[in-house]
Amino acid sequence: MLRPFAFLDTYGRRPPSASERQAAFLHCRHIGRRIGIRDIPGDIAGMEAFAEDYERRYFRRHPANHAVAEQAMSVFYDRLPRPVRPAARRLVISLLDDRARHAPGYDALARSVRRAAHDALLLRRQAQRRLPPRRRSYYDHPPRLHACPGDLHDHVLADFAVPHPTPVPPPMSSMSPSGSPGTGASARSIRISIVPA
Repeated sequence: MLRPFAFLDTYGRRPPSASERQAAFLHCRHIGRRIGIRDIPGDIAGMEAFAEDYERRYFRRHPANHAVAEQAMSVFYDRLPRPVRPAARRLVISLLDDRARHAPGYDALARSVRRAAHDALLLRRQAQRRLPPRRRSYYDHPPRLHACPGDLHDHVLADFAVPHPTPVPPPMSSMSPSGSPGTGASARSIRISIVPA
């Protein structure tokens, strides 16, 4: 929920209100509790602090991250006409911050490319702000989009998994001077348990 808000703050028609932010946080926290995630922060500030600490400790370049990122982005790319897919890919990568780009192993694009993507989205924002207010909610008649292109049965959960995951080294803060896992600080683990409905 944090990254979408950051995107809307910069490129949205208007920044989300405090009520909208709180509603989104409560919604995400409720989902997290329903699927068994423990120790969820109690407010947005706590969530932001936890995310910052977690990313700083654990975001590392790794082939598994690249495989998952490529599979997830292909869901978006496959919706687009084939000729525009390379440009769309560059656009997405250009909008990633350094941590989010480094972890899946994407190289930084040229400053001119990143600047062009930034300016294009700012131009879109200005155009949206000149439009008259909507007369009815977008969600009254949302477009019918599937989460995945094609038939929903074309994709299974295994499509988004790494076939042979390899262990990720612990963060430097939890390593002893000898290089073995020590008793240093570590981010809270997120435990997920799936319970049949």
